[in-house]
Amino acid sequence: MQNKRHTLEEIRNEFDREGYTLLSNEYKANYYKLKYICTKGHKHHMTYHMWQSGVRCKECYLIYQKRNKYSDIKKLFEDENYQLLTKEYKSNRQRLEYICPKGHYGSIALYSWKNGRRCNKCAIILRANQKRNSLEKVYDIISNSEYKYLSGKYKNSKSKLIIKCNKAHIYQTTFSDFVVGKRCPMCATINCTGSNSPVWNHSYSKKDRLDLKEYRLYISQLTKYNFKKYNYLINPNKLKNKNLDGYHIDHIYSVMDGFRNNVNAKIISSPINLRMLWWSDNISKYDKSEFTLNQLNNLYKQFNLEININK
Repeated sequence: MQNKRHTLEEIRNEFDREGYTLLSNEYKANYYKLKYICTKGHKHHMTYHMWQSGVRCKECYLIYQKRNKYSDIKKLFEDENYQLLTKEYKSNRQRLEYICPKGHYGSIALYSWKNGRRCNKCAIILRANQKRNSLEKVYDIISNSEYKYLSGKYKNSKSKLIIKCNKAHIYQTTFSDFVVGKRCPMCATINCTGSNSPVWNHSYSKKDRLDLKEYRLYISQLTKYNFKKYNYLINPNKLKNKNLDGYHIDHIYSVMDGFRNNVNAKIISSPINLRMLWWSDNISKYDKSEFTLNQLNNLYKQFNLEININK
């Protein structure tokens, strides 16, 4: 059965019913462009097929969409106590003028805002404060680990620091290495015992140290993978993971205990052994385990069983 062919008069009547004025004096087929004037006075064109699909004035739609975007953007700024001064939104790269909660005037593109950038002046002040406070933070972290900070100035987390361990060995390391648990290398090669030196409580050969390095690296890779895959279990409160003065991903049964007891890296990196821990608590915990090996193995088996059942 063939579709009914519409006449120009029928189409004109349809446009009239919605307050549109049809300008075209000729209609050939469904995909023939028809000129019109909408209820707001915009002059444009569309096919009758588009009209039947519910499409209306393009100019009205663009104005409506732009207005909606502006109100959404204004709300984004207001939700963070920013005052948006720009009155019209044109594009993603347009500089939007604002006054931040601290009273600074500035401008920012929407794509930068969505990528997490905020007031530039506030960021400059924050960086200056962080630089002033960095030495104090580094000193506190190292002191809390019963080590002594001997260097003078502190440049950044990659610069070499002079540190004295709790066995009076003086050595150099970077703060980033210290934060992730690397300690005195001399204690690693001699027989240092005592409660304050739990990691290196026996001699390690060169092969042992290489094996430990590989073990840590493999666990680090697996931990990153599992943290991303099972983030909803490990970090349900969506805490921010930072190397310094933030939350760390902690292994409840420690990596060092895993190495000493030949525990499979997959078990150490399992979601059941991962949690978010405040940086100072994690550093003071050092390599102590809060699970026994039996508890770890039982929880790992139970977790795998539940995962397989839910597949």
